[in-house]
Amino acid sequence: MPSTNNEILNLLAKVEAFKQIVIEIQDREKHLKNIRYPKNNAEFAICELKIEQLKHSWKSLKSDDFPEAVSHFLQAVSEEGADLSLLTPEVQDWINQNGISDSFKIRLT
Repeated sequence: MPSTNNEILNLLAKVEAFKQIVIEIQDREKHLKNIRYPKNNAEFAICELKIEQLKHSWKSLKSDDFPEAVSHFLQAVSEEGADLSLLTPEVQDWINQNGISDSFKIRLT
């Protein structure tokens, strides 16, 4: 199973360009979590296929519509927090253009 990040998925669900793929990822992940241990080779093969589909969907979030600086910022934010230096003008513009600025808070550590 790929490691997906629900905080990032919930945030990206607010961005129109990513809404459909986020729904797809969440549906695939939910379906996989509901599968009991496969009983035979055919069920195991189906599980493997569904895992590959989930991996493909998750990787598709790293598209050309998603600048690399934004990707680095979101990854840092979702883990332990991002250094302020990662909030570049490019990242801030992308956040503002996608209407998700209210999803972020700056805190002193």
